Amino acid sequence: MRKSLWILLGALFVAFGAPCAHADGMQPCGSCQDFTYTYTVTGNPALYGATITTIGMPAITGLTILTPADLSSYSLTGSYYSGNLVEFILDYDNDGAQAIVTSDGTGFSTYIGDDKFPLPDYSSLVVASNLNDTLTVTLTPEPGTFGLLLLGIGSTFVMRKLMASRLGQAT
Repeated sequence: MRKSLWILLGALFVAFGAPCAHADGMQPCGSCQDFTYTYTVTGNPALYGATITTIGMPAITGLTILTPADLSSYSLTGSYYSGNLVEFILDYDNDGAQAIVTSDGTGFSTYIGDDKFPLPDYSSLVVASNLNDTLTVTLTPEPGTFGLLLLGIGSTFVMRKLMASRLGQAT
């Protein structure tokens, strides 16, 4: 085999052998799973209706304050909310409740859910709900592994074509 093909195979081996490598450092395997949290207020939707989904993040271990930049999407349809979303708080007051803080520039309004989901629910795949709120915890897929797989397969075919075009046809 050519040297460049061995380098490509080595790079693929490293990519699949180190799934916990992150650009900002190394984490022990087992804590490298990211979770996505989706919080929905279902009780009295005309007044409190809201759906908030976070970007992938490590498991919540206590009070966590998120800004709109930390969210993949949000929708505040209830009339209770004034203005724009300022913060979304997971495990508010360390008792398992969630809070939505909005502001219209002159004041703040805060919705505090009465869900009180226990902390272990934040680090396991679960749909926890009560009459007014639902918290859904899902794993965030790592797009890098699949992308590297496609890149490796595509590179292998390109290398084969290049090697075949450089080698002359046997006559």
